[in-house]
Amino acid sequence: MGGLCRYDGSTWTSWNTSNSPLPENFVRDIAHDGLGRVWVGTTAGLAYLDGVTWMVFNMANSTIPGDNIPTVFVDREDVLWCGTINAGLCMFDGKGFINWTIANSGLSDNTVLDIAQDTADRK
Repeated sequence: MGGLCRYDGSTWTSWNTSNSPLPENFVRDIAHDGLGRVWVGTTAGLAYLDGVTWMVFNMANSTIPGDNIPTVFVDREDVLWCGTINAGLCMFDGKGFINWTIANSGLSDNTVLDIAQDTADRK
């Protein structure tokens, strides 16, 4: 079936496309931010759950550059970064997405499979 599961120490809670707005049951990556949101990268878009409410971002409803999101990363400044398959790297600024590709940056490829931050705070 797939989807997203949470265990709170005694109870499992599961979300999938049949009981939530999760855009796809194939979850590729998960990260959490300082506001308590759980960010979920899927093969059909990005979503977050703030504990109660879901928010979904895809190419149809936002400026996210691609729907296949293999990696999500929240940096030490609490900024969300997403890697995509064939659509580059993006950063969520709280309102929309800022996008980088090989055409407008030094990226060597438009597929970004992982994101990390080093000790000098470089991503």
